Amino acid sequence: LEFRRVLFRSKELFRDLSADQVRAAVIESTRREPSQADHWQRLAKIECYLENFQAGLEAVNQAVAIHPGNFNVQQLHAAILAEIGIDRRSKPYLLQAQEFFARAAKKPGRGIDHFNLANVLAELEDWAGAEAHYLEGLKLDPRHAQSWKNLGTLYTKRDELQKGMECFDKALEIEPKLRSEEHTSELQ
Repeated sequence: LEFRRVLFRSKELFRDLSADQVRAAVIESTRREPSQADHWQRLAKIECYLENFQAGLEAVNQAVAIHPGNFNVQQLHAAILAEIGIDRRSKPYLLQAQEFFARAAKKPGRGIDHFNLANVLAELEDWAGAEAHYLEGLKLDPRHAQSWKNLGTLYTKRDELQKGMECFDKALEIEPKLRSEEHTSELQ
């Protein structure tokens, strides 16, 4: 599952500074201006980049308290809940993430929302729901390699190996940098 890659693109922050230096600077800006939701969002993203998901959740909860209706804040919150749910195999976290992603997927035109929902559904072992949302997302964005890869993984888990291999091939065709070991390891 690729929530980190999709939602936590923080590497550009670390060109001239270490992740810890950036984290310290954002913590300081958050301390100075605790009512600024964007500071809390940045802190949440950095914590998640560093795989401190619980700290990321605490930071994004502050942003949610400041701007409860903000779509981007809610999306980050759901992504962090999903990461924690996956990491801890926690159904309550996954169900909270599913609730947001299901609402987001109802909005037209965003394949990424279907991708995120499909990832959560797959983790909840709702194979039919996950398949439907990967396919819906791919209708909207047929060049999303990670969706093809994850759909291939889903098919191999259901012993539909031919379909799985076709999806892995499409993923590699779109994004040749995906290592073939990542795809073949799904079959083991």
